[in-house]
Amino acid sequence: MPEQSNQEKAWVLGAFTTIATITISCIVGSVVSTVSGPPIFAFGLLISASIVNTLTNKLAAIKADANAKIAAVKVEQATAMIQESAVQTEMKLAKIAQVTQDTNATGEKIHILVNSNMAKALKAVAIALRTVATLRDTPENEKAAQDAEDIYADHEAKQRLVDGKEAAAAAAA
Repeated sequence: MPEQSNQEKAWVLGAFTTIATITISCIVGSVVSTVSGPPIFAFGLLISASIVNTLTNKLAAIKADANAKIAAVKVEQATAMIQESAVQTEMKLAKIAQVTQDTNATGEKIHILVNSNMAKALKAVAIALRTVATLRDTPENEKAAQDAEDIYADHEAKQRLVDGKEAAAAAAA
């Protein structure tokens, strides 16, 4: 970049030197020669204007090139930021997936334990109420024992259904 900057400075200095030389020559020529002075002066101004126009275009091109380079750097920076953000997002998603997997596994274990304990509790209640109904044969005791046995049987049927679905899913996997 410093070389280009020095080249540009040299180009601009050369252009201004040329303009100054032509302008001075035209002024001197128009003063010395009264016959051809105005055309020489006009010609000098035309050349000077052309050089100024070329110089303006060259400087605009240099500025546009610099702006393009700045934009390219900004694009690279933005790309790097996006890539870094994507990596961080992937890492967070991986952590979330692991926590979800661990939570699901824990939830499944808790569910199995609760169902197992529920079955034991229902069976114990059914046995206890059947014992009470056997010892004290009343319609209320018989109904309570029958209800407890029905609830326990219903729970066991539902558990077999769930276990069958889980076994089928495991076999399919």
